[in-house]
Amino acid sequence: MNWYFCIDVQKDVEFTVYDIVGETIISKNSSIVNNTLDLTKFEKGIYMLVVTNWNGETETYKLIKE
Repeated sequence: MNWYFCIDVQKDVEFTVYDIVGETIISKNSSIVNNTLDLTKFEKGIYMLVVTNWNGETETYKLIKE
């Protein structure tokens, strides 16, 4: 089964996904409006997505893969 997370942005951003122990599992810079993060190969669990925009502001989201 595939597990994707889609994000729409309006400016250049950096996406970083961390596992439950804080290790970086995905780090990606993008200026594309529609982005897809593929978490298919990772185990079920809780992940944190940190989105940092072009002027350093961050937003954090909890992702739960069941």
